[in-house]
Amino acid sequence: MMSLGQWADHIDELTAAYEAEHPNVTLEWELTSSSTGSDLLKSKLAADELPDVFDVNYGESTVQWAPHLLNVDDLVEPLKEGGIPDSAIDAGYYEGEFYHVPLTTEGYGILYNMNYLNQVGWTTTPTTFDELTKLCEDLEAAGIQPFVNHYKEDKLTLTYHYGMVPAMIKDEPFQYVEDLKAGKDMDIVNDPDWNSMVDFYDLTMKYGNADALTTDKQTARNDFFTEKAAMITDEGSWELSNIRNINPAMEDYVVQSYVPLTNDASRNKLSTDLINICVSKTSKHPEEAKELVLWMATSEAATNWYMDKTGSLPVCTKADATDERVGCLSAQVSKLMAEGKSATSLQAYVPETVRTGIGEVWSLYLAGEIDRTELLKRFAALWTDYAANQ
Repeated sequence: MMSLGQWADHIDELTAAYEAEHPNVTLEWELTSSSTGSDLLKSKLAADELPDVFDVNYGESTVQWAPHLLNVDDLVEPLKEGGIPDSAIDAGYYEGEFYHVPLTTEGYGILYNMNYLNQVGWTTTPTTFDELTKLCEDLEAAGIQPFVNHYKEDKLTLTYHYGMVPAMIKDEPFQYVEDLKAGKDMDIVNDPDWNSMVDFYDLTMKYGNADALTTDKQTARNDFFTEKAAMITDEGSWELSNIRNINPAMEDYVVQSYVPLTNDASRNKLSTDLINICVSKTSKHPEEAKELVLWMATSEAATNWYMDKTGSLPVCTKADATDERVGCLSAQVSKLMAEGKSATSLQAYVPETVRTGIGEVWSLYLAGEIDRTELLKRFAALWTDYAANQ
């Protein structure tokens, strides 16, 4: 089971490649949306029906799921020999045991239709908030809708993907999260970065679809792919397969970039996540499961499939990850990473009791039910309440 619905169109080819090399193994995949996968996995745990392999996020999710994961530290050396870098392997440890086998890297922020930007005199994407504001003004003046937003996705967009962007661009982001968890007064109400996040949402609402709060991700994506807007918020490199299915020509002029949250271009970063796979401690076929996850991380067949079929960037350094192979979006992610313009998303490191409230408070603000100050006070209270209950 993987929370990667974008694999669905081509998963049979991956399965066929593995079963051809392992004729005594039969694979059955369950691919879910990233916004529902976690809840579905919890349901399977409650029913004692955990799959043999599944994806689990890092950080707080590992804390929750570690009792149900098999320690696969015997795979560490084969993974290194197969081209998995130490940094990706190090991320897979929790309390001295190795659980997460890294597969690919995703990046996300904003997708741009460069045809529309070119029409209003822009040859590059904005690098600062003021530039983004000017772009919106130019697009609107030309009769082009700037943004399409899917803010109905309070869990996926408002929480997981955008919920911690201001913390991610701090000088020491992981320490910042630890300070929040400890209940330290971070003066969020007056913090420039958190206020910049509010400004960003205000801008997207002003220059976006009026029904953003009732628009789901699939509707917004279809609107962007059919070129009803110049930009879509909270989308990333995983969308190449959908672009190829709906509007293949767009591959020549769609660009992946970050949220230009501040007017200091050097601080604005693309959010990145490692996609990984774990083995269930209750698997009835643990050795076969370990062989599968190793194959998915290091084999030529699997890494070729990531690049050629899903437009994903393999973690494996032995993969022939040329721009042409990984596709335009992952190539742009790779470039931003090489330029130091990316940062690890922090959403996995937010405690679940805090995470469940983030989307709610942002939804109330976007609906006009609370003002900026109340929003940031309530957001700060999520952390102080968490600390008080530890």
